[in-house]
Amino acid sequence: MPPSRRRSAKGRAMATAREAESVLMFIGALAADARALSEARVVLGREFGPAAVELAPAPFVFTQYYRRELGSTPLRAFFGYASPFPPDGLAGLKTATNAIEGELAARIGPPWPRPVNLDPGYLAPDKIVLASAKNFSHRIYLSRGVYAEVTLQYAKGRFVSLPWTFPDYASGIYFDFFLELRNLLMRNRQRLSFGKFIFDNANCPSVSGGFYNGPGI
Repeated sequence: MPPSRRRSAKGRAMATAREAESVLMFIGALAADARALSEARVVLGREFGPAAVELAPAPFVFTQYYRRELGSTPLRAFFGYASPFPPDGLAGLKTATNAIEGELAARIGPPWPRPVNLDPGYLAPDKIVLASAKNFSHRIYLSRGVYAEVTLQYAKGRFVSLPWTFPDYASGIYFDFFLELRNLLMRNRQRLSFGKFIFDNANCPSVSGGFYNGPGI
């Protein structure tokens, strides 16, 4: 019997595997200062095109976890992109942003060893997913040394934090940014019916090689 018509012992049709629907990618940036953030914006634009949605830079005050790398008053900004993104491309995206961090460190130089920290993720209609290079009980391994974490859910018209959600994400200060990006995703799906998108590794950029009870991103 064809896989799509297989039934369980109780006679119910069994679920069949399908390609995931496209989502929208975003990148959260922590930068040591305005110059570092400006440099990051240029390089991200080169690699991924212009951002469709941005969260204006603001001081990051939630933790001193990044003090040694970024100083005591880093800036936080977000960049969201309108092009359909395949969920299974998240590991490749994290690898690409790690390479960009290295490029920016070499370009900007002292005094900061890591002048820009890039946190990539994607937005689906029902959740926000972050990529991480650190394992923890609530994170699922993808590939290339990268794990995925659902950090916010979207239910009943609002974003909802989880027990492990980072304090800044849970605070609500990014919710307007994510809501605008979500609205863009839903409009795109309705207008273009861009639905399913099969990931081709050739589409992935070429790359080389806090106050929280778990590991950071």
